[in-house]
Amino acid sequence: MKHRNLYTGLLLAAITTFPSFQATADTLGITVSAGSWMPDVTGEFTDSATIIDVQQDLGITDTDSGVYSFSFEHFIFLLPNIKVQSTGLDIQSTSIMTTDIIFEDIVYPIGTEVSSQVDLSHVDYILYYEVLDNWVSLDLGLSVLNFNGVISMQSEGQISEIELDEYLPAIYGNASVELPVGFSLGARGNLFSTGDGNIFDYEVYLGWESDFALGAEVGYHQFTLDWEDISDSYGDLSYDGYYASITLHF
Repeated sequence: MKHRNLYTGLLLAAITTFPSFQATADTLGITVSAGSWMPDVTGEFTDSATIIDVQQDLGITDTDSGVYSFSFEHFIFLLPNIKVQSTGLDIQSTSIMTTDIIFEDIVYPIGTEVSSQVDLSHVDYILYYEVLDNWVSLDLGLSVLNFNGVISMQSEGQISEIELDEYLPAIYGNASVELPVGFSLGARGNLFSTGDGNIFDYEVYLGWESDFALGAEVGYHQFTLDWEDISDSYGDLSYDGYYASITLHF
């Protein structure tokens, strides 16, 4: 994506401003989670030849995504807390072309059987501070989403492919309210917007944590990536659906 150096500079500059209002954790804490997200998939992409709809042209409608995270909180003044989250969004399908499609200078005629792959898997690297930490909790920080995916089509020995290898910065936030008997209600997400693209990634969740480290979470997750000029491609893909996860807090 254009102006990556500018985004990186803004990200580093913003990180230095957070300590002025940060609050630290009282103790050391580690949280790990593993979950399953079942989103519907919509949207389209192009390399400036044919606009390809993932549902109508490729037969991609939904997927089952694994989501895993690790976070570390501490009481060291000025240093941010750390969270790393991996989201698998690798979808493969086979469909019959209902119209002629040109992708990466290869023509896939109507009636051709085509195998396709849309992979927007990514890892979030998050630095954040606990601004509030009582019955109302608020975390604010910055994240970098590392995409290492691909969009490809293949038929009869021909293959066309676009690599999606990008680091995109975003604003991160997580707010929750404590409820009785270990429950909590909250929302968290990443937001990034420029003239070259947008990331809109949020979760609304109901969480529960026991007195013995074990917890659980259910909620709704939407992820939208609107990009321009990544490997000379353009696209707008959205994933939305319910998820459930198990957590361990030490």
